[in-house]
Amino acid sequence: MGFEIAAPVGHTLVLGARTLYPEAVSIFRKDRQVEYVKVGGGIELRTNGSEGLEILAMGKFAPDERAMLQGMIEDFASDVSTVVADGRSYGAMILREGVLTEKRGEVGGVYRLRFGGYEI
Repeated sequence: MGFEIAAPVGHTLVLGARTLYPEAVSIFRKDRQVEYVKVGGGIELRTNGSEGLEILAMGKFAPDERAMLQGMIEDFASDVSTVVADGRSYGAMILREGVLTEKRGEVGGVYRLRFGGYEI
């Protein structure tokens, strides 16, 4: 059974059995991974056929959700997991950044998650 971070606002992010509802989800495709190798006197261009992929999600969390979100970040940081953003699976990804920010005097805080992987 998963847990929910804030109310649904149009975006969903499914990480294993856990569902988050970020306020913003951005998906970036990077340039192809290219390797230039000198062969003889010339240069040979090689590519592995995959494109770098990055997903950035930001949203708010309530004070009672902080511990659950922190646990999810720590679990994800030690392994790869399948990421589903807005109903589309992007395959196995790693957590490159997991930040929880709280300001003094405010209730709850903001989370920022950045995932990286490759799409074949």
